[in-house]
Amino acid sequence: MLRYTLTTIVCFSCLILPIRTNAATGPVKCIAYPDDAKSPTIHAAEKLAEVLGKMASVRLPVVPERKAKRPAVFVGRTKSMPKAMRQWLDSRKPWAGAAAIEVDARGNTYICGPHDWATWWAVGDFLHQEGYRWYIPSPEGVEIPVGHSLAFKRRSYRHESPFVLRDPPWQSSHLENILEWRALNGYWISYNAPEVIERYGAGQPMDMGSNHREMYFMSEDLFKQHPDWFAMVDGKRVYTHFEYTNPEALNYVAEQLIAQIRALKEPYELYTFGMADTGKFSQSPEAKAFGTTSDNVFSFVQQLADRVSAVFPNFKILQLSYADYPEPPTKVKLKNNIIVIACMWGSLGVSDTTFPAMDPKLSPKFRDLLIKWNQAAPGGLFVRSYWGDYDSFTPYPMLRNMCYDLKEFAKNGVIGLENEFHPHWAANGLYAWSLGRLLWNPDLTEDELTRDWCKGYWGAAEKPMLEMQRYLQDSYASKKDVYRGRMTEEAIAKCDGWMAEAGQLLKDSPERFAWRYELANTGWKYSARFLRAINTIEDVKADQWDANTDPTALSARLRSTIVDLHSISEFAKTPLGEWAFCKNVSQAIINKALSVDLLAIPTGHFQFQEQFDRNGGYSRILAESTEGFYPYSSYGLGVEKGQTGQLTYRFKTADTNAVFDKVILSFFHLYKNYAGVESPGNAVKICVDGKNWIVVQENKDFRDATIDLSDYIKGKAEFQFRIEAKAPESARLELALDAMIMDFDVRRQ
Repeated sequence: MLRYTLTTIVCFSCLILPIRTNAATGPVKCIAYPDDAKSPTIHAAEKLAEVLGKMASVRLPVVPERKAKRPAVFVGRTKSMPKAMRQWLDSRKPWAGAAAIEVDARGNTYICGPHDWATWWAVGDFLHQEGYRWYIPSPEGVEIPVGHSLAFKRRSYRHESPFVLRDPPWQSSHLENILEWRALNGYWISYNAPEVIERYGAGQPMDMGSNHREMYFMSEDLFKQHPDWFAMVDGKRVYTHFEYTNPEALNYVAEQLIAQIRALKEPYELYTFGMADTGKFSQSPEAKAFGTTSDNVFSFVQQLADRVSAVFPNFKILQLSYADYPEPPTKVKLKNNIIVIACMWGSLGVSDTTFPAMDPKLSPKFRDLLIKWNQAAPGGLFVRSYWGDYDSFTPYPMLRNMCYDLKEFAKNGVIGLENEFHPHWAANGLYAWSLGRLLWNPDLTEDELTRDWCKGYWGAAEKPMLEMQRYLQDSYASKKDVYRGRMTEEAIAKCDGWMAEAGQLLKDSPERFAWRYELANTGWKYSARFLRAINTIEDVKADQWDANTDPTALSARLRSTIVDLHSISEFAKTPLGEWAFCKNVSQAIINKALSVDLLAIPTGHFQFQEQFDRNGGYSRILAESTEGFYPYSSYGLGVEKGQTGQLTYRFKTADTNAVFDKVILSFFHLYKNYAGVESPGNAVKICVDGKNWIVVQENKDFRDATIDLSDYIKGKAEFQFRIEAKAPESARLELALDAMIMDFDVRRQ
């Protein structure tokens, strides 16, 4: 268990001691790790040997320190580590993102971090200094300089990131390529499966399950039994939040939370709580007595944190400061057992997900809120950002904003960053890679990162891709031609030209560049179709369109325009199909286990998170699929007042001789009642003949629901599945499908 108080690191600043270099000495003979090394350090040493071996076209042995032949590269806390280096590492805090590298006069190289998983970061930093780049999480995304002598120049290097938490892109965070890519690019390793811990270390010492965990403690049965435990809105109890002033509600949540912490298998010290993202807070007289929603919320959370601390003294609660409570509380004094996650987007009241880097009117408020929260949160301050957007369809040129904002965070006491980033690797790979580099070293500049990417990733096509990136950044910053989810026809045409020029320049390049171009060009074609479809909407033509409104018109325009790109047999075989949606979709076809008809998904956004097994098995599917198509959000379905909407999926066996034997579907975070109002009708329906829909469940509460469809689909090679919801006349309804689990068996006839 890490014994450590975060207040000691609030004043971290980015520490980089200069690299002192002299002439190189002779080549190293092996990679060595401590005689008592744990497995993560050994794996980091093996990865270093693999990369250096490719750089020099040799095979470097990886051995315990006692067997090392010098000069050698020593990875981890070896006995021979220089004293000054050891003292510096010992002075770092357990969670510090830090790296120390020494190359002595005899050619021995020492690489280490203050803990196991930080040694991976140190190895990545060293390789980066030697010219290695891993731009996107694919073997084709790697650049390895060749002809290296393995004689390293002398240096004395110390680096410490100001950010303890460096949250990575979300998508497919458990995939092996993604994990290693994160480890070598300065991101946290936060997926704590046993095999991941064995390779990388315990990783992020917290449970980052949800910033809206209050919803996990709520249920409709609990609401029926104890309505007084829930918020009062417009004079009646509603199922949106707990009544934070009710001591029985507090006792219930505290008991449930303590029980969950006891059940944790890993030695976490942080537990994310956070209020449900579901409608209005209580308007009861007791709640109003606090004066502000922030005081009401943080009074409850502080009492909750105190209950937890009484049982688990080292635990801290992470609590989001969100749209309805952006300011620090004025009556409640927070203690060290709470870390605040300031959601700056909601705090600033900005409809666009950019931070106010380029907006002089918002910039003072931005800094003011950082300063206020840093003073009000003695346990530490994280920030939540939205640099990846939700739709993942189009280029989202946020690099300039990221460079600006991260410097501001570091100056104003922010020690961690959570980032909502759903990477479309074709369009936004530069930004996903750059974010990791910036979180490791926020002093890097937009120009340095863009040049590095365009030269290394694009090779012969460096010039047009550099021009394209600079144009996107300049246009987005000035809000001219490039907007969030929008581009003018002139901008689209310019990007068409740069992409075509890049294709010509890469004709004779190595195969990995052809792969990168196919990825980028397929993604750009998709983006261009999406953007041109948006430009057909009348409000857009009149320049009166708001990206956060008009979902119905956008859906009608886009449904027939985009989905033809998403054929399971064609699109899934492209690099974009494999990597923009982050999994070998084509492998599912090869295995002949299951194919998914993406034409049934109006948005075309579908993600496989576990590989399908040939004979069935366990698969996780994340989809954004709506008839109403709620744009620019991960939430699935927006149903207007009095209207009905559906989420529809079509599944079929890829092998014509195979049929389904079993299908069980489970849903997570699918809310029939997102707006806090009763819905008049919900249904789960299935179609097995291509024409008629059969009701499987009616008036189903879709919260964490599990539905067995086996009796309907047994012996069928194809079926359609639909979730249907009708909104009441009084309010809009939103269904949020975060994930769907499909447990299925397939048999040959």
